[in-house]
Amino acid sequence: MVVQAAGICFGLIVDEVLFMQEVVVKSVGPLLKGVTVYSGATILGDGHVALIFDIGGIAIRSGLISKLLENDFQENIDDGKTPQQEGQSALLFDLINQDRIALPLDYVDRLENFPANRIERRGPHDVIVYGDKIMRLIWLSDYVEGKTPSSDYRLENVSVVVHYHKGQPLGFVVKQVHDIVSLPNEIIMLSPPQPGVMGSAILDDNVVSILNVDDIIRRFENTHASENPAHMSVEG
Repeated sequence: MVVQAAGICFGLIVDEVLFMQEVVVKSVGPLLKGVTVYSGATILGDGHVALIFDIGGIAIRSGLISKLLENDFQENIDDGKTPQQEGQSALLFDLINQDRIALPLDYVDRLENFPANRIERRGPHDVIVYGDKIMRLIWLSDYVEGKTPSSDYRLENVSVVVHYHKGQPLGFVVKQVHDIVSLPNEIIMLSPPQPGVMGSAILDDNVVSILNVDDIIRRFENTHASENPAHMSVEG
């Protein structure tokens, strides 16, 4: 995992990357006030407390920065190569009817996993209780054309990408999440256009389909226009 402190990039070795999410940072208690490697803590969706690293504190405590400065380290050395422009970050996953689907990270608020028996049918919607909200589920395989599925993962635990749309959670149901990737800037447009897909990109010699999220949400809401989700919440 590549991070940066004081203008210097360095790598952190971790056992496993679980997922990426936005969090609300809370101050640490008095027992950890003097521990410079932590900047705070947060409470995850499952109620567990997670500590948040202070990257600058780690760099200083490890002695990395002082050693590099003593050796007159220069991070940006001109090697004569033209720097590559970074592409768009996206979440890579599979659907039951198509592999290698990419969802731009702008549409990813959280990643969740739910037992299928928590899913309920309310009118035209598959829904699940999500905090104090009722989250509607969008089965992406219903909105992206692909091969005929050999099984139905609605009978198993389901992986859900949570996206807040107009202040309400929407759950994009996927088969398996793989990784966060950087897509090339060049997007290959499909002809004729494929419903739910913005275009394609080549990543590691494989074709990746990039979702058109706005189109999928519009088709989903037009299909279920009879119910207004704005007031779907759980009363305590």
